[in-house]
Amino acid sequence: MLGPFHPLAPAFGPPADVDGDNAYEVFVSVSDGELTDTQALTITVTDVHENQAPTAITLSNATVEENRKKGTTVGTLAAIDEDPGEKFTYELVDRDDGSPTDNALFYISSTSLKTNQPFDFEDKSAYTLNIEVTDRDDLTFVQEVNVGIDDANDAPTGGALSANTIAENLPKYSVIGILSAIDPDAGDTHTYNLQGGTDKAMFKISGDNLTTYAILNHEANETLEIIIRVTDKAKAYVDVPFSIT
Repeated sequence: MLGPFHPLAPAFGPPADVDGDNAYEVFVSVSDGELTDTQALTITVTDVHENQAPTAITLSNATVEENRKKGTTVGTLAAIDEDPGEKFTYELVDRDDGSPTDNALFYISSTSLKTNQPFDFEDKSAYTLNIEVTDRDDLTFVQEVNVGIDDANDAPTGGALSANTIAENLPKYSVIGILSAIDPDAGDTHTYNLQGGTDKAMFKISGDNLTTYAILNHEANETLEIIIRVTDKAKAYVDVPFSIT
């Protein structure tokens, strides 16, 4: 028979034996009906590693510049897990409560988080994703991951002229109107140049003023066509047609 007998299967930690050293002493007796022998045995409980679920998700870089093409890599995903040598898969998942996320605007390729479209900083500058990581034993962890959009230069989208009519027969260098730019980047600075148009030679730009470069005659030509290039400080530009009457 066995004695003394521990009623529960012992665990490595915390130790349940008297000495607290995970070594359990038992006595085994054997009898043939007439003779009996008893022997003391020591059973040592050793630690067996149990796989633990991941505890966090990291992203090597959490911002991306606006206007970048679809498929731009934001950063590399990694998991924090106490199990050495683990392998992980990552997936964009819905929230348990069904509340909205920005998952549809991104996708995951292996461990890379990528954009699913170009972004506009002026429209929205921060997005929230819900990512699930799974280890090789199918243990999972879900975490919100935030991605920011960095402001980058936007090209001007148009131009304006404060006035586009002028009386005929005025002297050369008469001011027609003041040029301005239409640009998503508030506070950007711009330059203006005559780029083309049928009547380019009859006009001149001084700073942001459009002036005549000839004496205009209404009867000879009542509508004159020019193209003005609007360029920002990053050398991005747009060509804008104007009609002068």
